[in-house]
Amino acid sequence: MMAGVDTVEEMQGMDGPYGLSELVIQRIWASREYVAEGLRTDDGRLLVVAYPGEWNRGAGPDFAGAVFFLDGVRFEGPVEVHVRADDWKAHAHSSDPAYSGVLLHVVLFPSGDLERTTGWGGAPIPTVTLLPHLWQDLEAYAHDEALGKLLPPFAGQDVSGTDLAEIEAWAVRRWTAKVERIRSRRLAWGWDEAIHACTLEVLGHSANREPMLRLAALVPLPLWAKRPDEAKLRDWMAWVAGWKAAGQRPANQPLRRLRAYVDWVSSAPDWPTRLAGVPPLAAAEINEPPRKWWRRVRGKGWEASVAANLGNQAVGSLRWRTWLLDVALPGLVVVGAWPEDAAFRVWYSAPEAELSADLDGVAGPNAQERSNGVAQGLWALRRARAPGKFGGC
Repeated sequence: MMAGVDTVEEMQGMDGPYGLSELVIQRIWASREYVAEGLRTDDGRLLVVAYPGEWNRGAGPDFAGAVFFLDGVRFEGPVEVHVRADDWKAHAHSSDPAYSGVLLHVVLFPSGDLERTTGWGGAPIPTVTLLPHLWQDLEAYAHDEALGKLLPPFAGQDVSGTDLAEIEAWAVRRWTAKVERIRSRRLAWGWDEAIHACTLEVLGHSANREPMLRLAALVPLPLWAKRPDEAKLRDWMAWVAGWKAAGQRPANQPLRRLRAYVDWVSSAPDWPTRLAGVPPLAAAEINEPPRKWWRRVRGKGWEASVAANLGNQAVGSLRWRTWLLDVALPGLVVVGAWPEDAAFRVWYSAPEAELSADLDGVAGPNAQERSNGVAQGLWALRRARAPGKFGGC
């Protein structure tokens, strides 16, 4: 994107014309709100996205450091997003040195004349068209964007009047994004390495998600089972930039998180296989309140039994619950071990784990008894009203 420029296209909808901005397409790409399976570039190669990149809201390519695979070959670098493929030429990116490193062009509509996107020196840049893979129609995305512009951010705001159905709809979108993210990584890396990458990403907490994910891509799971010492961990960390230690609680220090993961993996090197074998929980009675159902499930020791089965004694209880909800449950759906309705029920019904700080000042429905699903829906709705960085797994 050129600094300060946001292309807006006028579309014709069922109820009249509406505007669709390039920012919406960027958000779809960042939050993976598309069907990941079957993505192909204009030259016919299968595209698997492991990481959409860091969203750049200034000058230069829209996303930095994206990781993706084309027919199984790994690429890492900038991605540019446009409403139409022809916008690349209209913005003169091919002659702009700032865009010379772009590796992938993401568009909503393909080129009208089927002309390929070319970069610095005339080299072709693969282009992927998202339109056939979107979760909802364009008018619905435009409506979401318009709502976000009209409504103020959540900070300090009582949203107790927010319709619960709207919150639940946003929660479903969050859940679907988590499932699709793991599905795409499994296609790229296989089950063991995909779930390994998502686990390290979650262990990185909000400050170190990105370097943790990059480290997972560089250091495969079997190497962690060899119980690397602290010196080796520091060597590995030196391969990746962007670590944040200042201002982090002791429990969230990246080196401490890595040591905990080493303890876990070395005690159960086959933990991804064990995870895939976790049997699904029985469905709850349809009218039973989520928190009541969760207390019954937890009373049977489900969380503790999964931790024991997977060999975890090092990751703390709150971070473990976050991992169960945001990595394990979506992963169990992807690997086919759990039906999605059962996994979603557990994900939605459990108490929120570590979103509370993000929701400070948000009253919301039943603020003292929020389920994870309600908290996730509120979080997603707040992001829609005040866009920022999107999380990972």
